[in-house]
Amino acid sequence: MAMKDYELARKSYEEVLEQMLAQLPPEKLLARLTPEQRLAGLTPEEMVAQLPPEKLLAKLTPEQRLAGLTPEEILRAIPPEMQELLAKKLDR
Repeated sequence: MAMKDYELARKSYEEVLEQMLAQLPPEKLLARLTPEQRLAGLTPEEMVAQLPPEKLLAKLTPEQRLAGLTPEEILRAIPPEMQELLAKKLDR
């Protein structure tokens, strides 16, 4: 097989393979990748966007979690039971 024939065959194989991979659902493609491979090429902002909220908040202090919120927003985030306990404690 001449070099030109080899190159054409390789190129044809790559095109067919690319078309086959394009038809697979993303879940199947991602299932075979390591976490490092999944994150390769992402910016730090894109990586953070992939994290669930509980992982994002886990390393923050309560003060950091509440930074930038208005008092009304903070109050809405507190469960009603805790609001009642706080109100009783403040009334003393």
